[in-house]
Amino acid sequence: MPSHMPAGDDLVYLSATEALQLSARREVSPVELMRAVVARAEKVEPLINAFTGTVGFKAPYGRKPGLGMLAADHYRGDGPMARTVDDVIAFQNVLAGPDPRDHASIRPELTLPTSYEDVAGTHIALCTRLGEYDVHPEVEVHTRAAARTLADAGAQVEEITLPWTHLDLLTAIAGHFSTILGGLVIEAAATRGPRAPVFPDGAGRSRGWTASEYDLWHVEA
Repeated sequence: MPSHMPAGDDLVYLSATEALQLSARREVSPVELMRAVVARAEKVEPLINAFTGTVGFKAPYGRKPGLGMLAADHYRGDGPMARTVDDVIAFQNVLAGPDPRDHASIRPELTLPTSYEDVAGTHIALCTRLGEYDVHPEVEVHTRAAARTLADAGAQVEEITLPWTHLDLLTAIAGHFSTILGGLVIEAAATRGPRAPVFPDGAGRSRGWTASEYDLWHVEA
């Protein structure tokens, strides 16, 4: 490896895009990179166990296929998290595409562009007050720091608040999941009896709940 190339702990600070480019030029071995990542994880875990400073992309519904009941979850926005925007784009473009197991997956495959304009002039809403939904102070600090960085880059950042209440959240959650799971619960009850093993307990084991038990749990939750 050339002397100017990263080694040891420095390898773990490479973005995936940089690592891919170096690997293509045979300047970094994937095995060497993975060993460095594993060594770093063993060194800092569990003292450091967070995603602070990462970039996330909430994929629009149908952009990334899901399995089973997730395919019917139109609120689902799971997507990649990575260190840089370029890494998130590369990751998402691998995940995207139609899948015969998900009827909602979009055809043809829709990928994110690998080149993009800067954020100057972009309108961005900053919200750290979600009504009665608590936001941890540390999360707010980092979110505001990111907003300042975007504003310094020319984005027009406007702070807003959302008037969400606990009742609003519970109503939305109940309506959403009853739509997805209602048919499954009815089918399971009809084929396996009123205590169908549908809901997992705290230890990850399946157990059957009666309707009254589920209603009590939902109110307490």
